[in-house]
Amino acid sequence: MQQHTIAPSASRNEAKLLLELNAPVSVSLGNETYEIELVGANSYTMEIILNINGLFEVMNEGETTIMSGLSVFVTNIFISTIGENYAGARLRVTIPGTNFA
Repeated sequence: MQQHTIAPSASRNEAKLLLELNAPVSVSLGNETYEIELVGANSYTMEIILNINGLFEVMNEGETTIMSGLSVFVTNIFISTIGENYAGARLRVTIPGTNFA
């Protein structure tokens, strides 16, 4: 499992992740750890299904949502059905409303 740590500082309040299908990533924010996983993808609609700490959301490229206390933005979606099937997504995960003053 990939490990990413987001420290509570003005220069580090986000993580940029590249997820692959069924390869969970653990992101630590202060005292909390978030398990983020790309669990599904639809090549026809170019949608992905994310699981963050047991909550599921269907998302499109360019979409933002709040899940498990994190702001999640889908930067890119990669889906290939040629040869071996592949699905991946590039995400920006941030801590919404964090005051680093």
